[in-house]
Amino acid sequence: MEKVLASLTYFGLFQGLFILFIFLFAPKFRKNVNPYLIFLIVVLVLGLLGRTLYLLELFGREPRLITISEASMLLFGPTFALFIKSSLSDNQFKKRDLIHFAPSLIHVTYLFIYFILESDEVLGARLESGELLRIVLWLAAIGLTVNYSYWIWGWSLLLSFKKRAHQELSFEVKSKFLYSFQIAIGICLTMWLVIFLTTLFNFQLMERVIYSTVWISLTLVILFVGFYSFTQPELFHLNLPETKAKYALSKLSANDISRLKSELETLMLDKKPYLNKKLLKAELSDLLGISGPELARLLNEGFGMNFFEFVNYYRIKEFIKLAESQDTQNLTFAAIAEDAGFNSKATFNKAFREIMGKTPREYFS
Repeated sequence: MEKVLASLTYFGLFQGLFILFIFLFAPKFRKNVNPYLIFLIVVLVLGLLGRTLYLLELFGREPRLITISEASMLLFGPTFALFIKSSLSDNQFKKRDLIHFAPSLIHVTYLFIYFILESDEVLGARLESGELLRIVLWLAAIGLTVNYSYWIWGWSLLLSFKKRAHQELSFEVKSKFLYSFQIAIGICLTMWLVIFLTTLFNFQLMERVIYSTVWISLTLVILFVGFYSFTQPELFHLNLPETKAKYALSKLSANDISRLKSELETLMLDKKPYLNKKLLKAELSDLLGISGPELARLLNEGFGMNFFEFVNYYRIKEFIKLAESQDTQNLTFAAIAEDAGFNSKATFNKAFREIMGKTPREYFS
């Protein structure tokens, strides 16, 4: 197990240095990389370097090298959450974001004073008295609390983005990548929690190898995000059109809602704007001659749907019409769905089940 851990440590260090090398010497890629991610990778590289020196015994098996690497414990959560936040908007680094790193700064300062500066004799005495164990448990509890809090915030950002996207877009954006990494980080944090609880109730120091495995796993997840941020930067730029407050500019009466509902139905049938795979709410509101907030209110009060659901409802109707035509008998459902305005098979299948209550194959059989 220790050999596997060492190999993962060396691999992580190499990958981190490789990413930083690209960032420093390849301006073409540098502009696509999120600064929060680069900051975290720098910290991880320093941590991995400490672990590598410890494993190679260049300075002996000095435990303080491991302590230095664990100084990044409270940086994972806030930095990755801010990375997600900036990926979902045009927001760049702001000075007020520094407040998120205050717990980490306090943590690093405490580690430096309590572990790094103290002599081996003092640390040995603390270990014998049980004080060291209590401090380790307290630090682990704080680290878990901080990282889980920011992990939950990251999920709330993603879910809020998805809700906003369905208000503005008629298609699904490629956000599954961030969801997958959030799940991976959640698994790492849960492993960490299990180790913490085991240590707490058995009152024994955490097994170094097992605990280090969690740390390395979390590190590799973030390094892979860094790698993909260079190779596929479009996965991390999911900005939505700017929106105004809900119904802020809407002055529609009940009669207006009824009239516009009829006009919108006619517009959807005659001009078929839903065939545009990248249709935006702003484009449909322009066609109808009303503002975005007014269209949002019309769809909510007149149809009981958001923009995403409304457009896909008409796409499903178009799909059924095309699928029942003799001209499409030799086409697959996926091809027909594309002709009906869907930009992905997954979105089509999900929309069809939600609207028709069956899969396309069940419906036509």
